[in-house]
Amino acid sequence: MSLHLSAQALAQCEAVTRFFDHRQALDLLQEPVALIGPSGRHLHRNAALMRLLDADPERDRVVLEMDGLAQRLQPLGKGYSNGAPVVPAQQVVRTHRAAYTLRGTLVGPCFFAADACILLTVASDAGPALPDVNTIRTRHGLTRRETEVALLLAEGLSNDGLAERLFISPHTARRHTENVLAKLGLHSRKALALKLMQGSAT
Repeated sequence: MSLHLSAQALAQCEAVTRFFDHRQALDLLQEPVALIGPSGRHLHRNAALMRLLDADPERDRVVLEMDGLAQRLQPLGKGYSNGAPVVPAQQVVRTHRAAYTLRGTLVGPCFFAADACILLTVASDAGPALPDVNTIRTRHGLTRRETEVALLLAEGLSNDGLAERLFISPHTARRHTENVLAKLGLHSRKALALKLMQGSAT
């Protein structure tokens, strides 16, 4: 028995195929790119962007700023569909690890959505790398274990993550965190990475 597909079913199959083909094309780009739909939903983040975000403990903040930029462009989508020119939007987001330049522009109705979507590119200007273990110990008067803890905290690990990485109890991890922050003269871990790149503690 032969299977005959309706014209509508064939069109849907072709649309799905094009969708995945274009996602693969975005993944081949070296430039970090996200495609955001008219509703604000992330339709696709390419592989380069995922690698970039995964390397920054403050990735959630970067994504939040990406969403904010997209929201500012969304009201212009209707004008774009009608052929009105749209000026791309740009902003800079800074974390402890890097400065990111976000650029957003509208792309017309296409395979991803019936309305105009937003194409976001993310350029990273990475900050200086953290010093090595011996430099941190000398600068800040930390023990070897405290230095190990400080570097893991700078990666963005929580106390539970720290406990899992070092095979210690959450209580011990919390105590190590408190000791490190006290020695560095910090009240929270937010500025820890920046502190480790500075000179000796006073």
